[in-house]
Amino acid sequence: MKISILVPFHNEEAFIAEAVESLKKQTYESFQAILVDNASTDNSKAAAMRAVGTDNRFIFETEQEPGIAHALNKGLARATGEWVTFLDADDYFLPERLEKAMKTAETSEADLVICRGYKVSRYGETFGESERLVFDEATFPLIMAQRNICWSMSFLTLRRDKLNTLVPFPLEYSAILDYYLILGAIAGGWRITFIDEPLVGKRHHGDNYSADEFRLMGQEIPLTVDFLERYASVGRVYSRAALRRIATRKYLRGVQYARRHGRIGDVPGFAKAFVDAGWIEPAFYVYYNAMAVLQTGGVDKFREFLERNRLAHPLYYYLEGIDCFQGGCYVEAGEVFRRAGRPFRGRFVEAGLGSSLAEAMMDRPRGMRMLKRVLNGEPGYIDALVAWQRLIGGNGVVSPTLFLREATLSELLEWVKSYLPDAKRFTYEQK
Repeated sequence: MKISILVPFHNEEAFIAEAVESLKKQTYESFQAILVDNASTDNSKAAAMRAVGTDNRFIFETEQEPGIAHALNKGLARATGEWVTFLDADDYFLPERLEKAMKTAETSEADLVICRGYKVSRYGETFGESERLVFDEATFPLIMAQRNICWSMSFLTLRRDKLNTLVPFPLEYSAILDYYLILGAIAGGWRITFIDEPLVGKRHHGDNYSADEFRLMGQEIPLTVDFLERYASVGRVYSRAALRRIATRKYLRGVQYARRHGRIGDVPGFAKAFVDAGWIEPAFYVYYNAMAVLQTGGVDKFREFLERNRLAHPLYYYLEGIDCFQGGCYVEAGEVFRRAGRPFRGRFVEAGLGSSLAEAMMDRPRGMRMLKRVLNGEPGYIDALVAWQRLIGGNGVVSPTLFLREATLSELLEWVKSYLPDAKRFTYEQK
């Protein structure tokens, strides 16, 4: 059986020769490799041509329209194999990658074969492996609905006639085409088989298109929601609340990435359509948008936003606590922070930090003792350490944290629903 390998590249001069050499070393020799130059501005093509030499199994194409989906569509038009696989130009195949994929496909009569890979640094150092693939056809969809554990097109080998049902490759999923293909295969009832062995060197470096989690989640949320709505088997296992938590976690990954990288201006409005449709917990949307408004528009805009987006939820009370603190109403701020943290019995450590700082504005020794308890409970909590350092140094004005950690968000997410079922317990009128 002949297999076509699609190798799109854009400015991969440093790595593409290694990718080509890894194909020439394959123990399975019946392949066609289509290298698609996707608007490169460096010497990638020249490096690839030198590595190819006179090997007539390799052909070159050019696609001037930027974007991997365009490049893959151009390459697929030239593919003649019964099977199709992919190789990112900064990755490489181990010598038996094709042979083992084709043997597995033949013996299992599979439509899609998924292998594993090594994690490789920019400099070629191996520092880990992808997750083991030991799932059956019942559990694999449940895992993939939550996250893409296969995370590379270089791991996939597909039967061409099946692939034809999912192409042309969609531009709107250009950062997650591997995820798009796998979810499409599951929804289409394909036979999926795993090779529980690393057969690819997957390069990890800052230039990876897939490194931007804000971009990834912006594409992954609509793809996941579409899958969850179409694939009934997942809905028979997960409750609607569980499916909402899956989508909300992806929202959190995106906005946290944007905040960590100083892209606070990207946060307002992110994934709002899925909040409105009930797929994302509104309290987290309100929290992150409020924080973005506070940092970009100031206190007055922040207060206007809170007034327009009232919720009976601890995260909303936390925001009201910040509002009180910003206005110098430290007694009220401390009460609201405590009210926000009470349902979590100390696990909402940001609320504890806010209470400590509010107290420190009125009674420094007592506030320091409260802050010390927060630090003893969470020794690595950076915001609390910074607050401690500033208070010790004599800075009397320290704002509560403006960043919820991933661990805290996970705990909050496990606890909350769209709204608290006993919301009346937490009703608070701002003084």
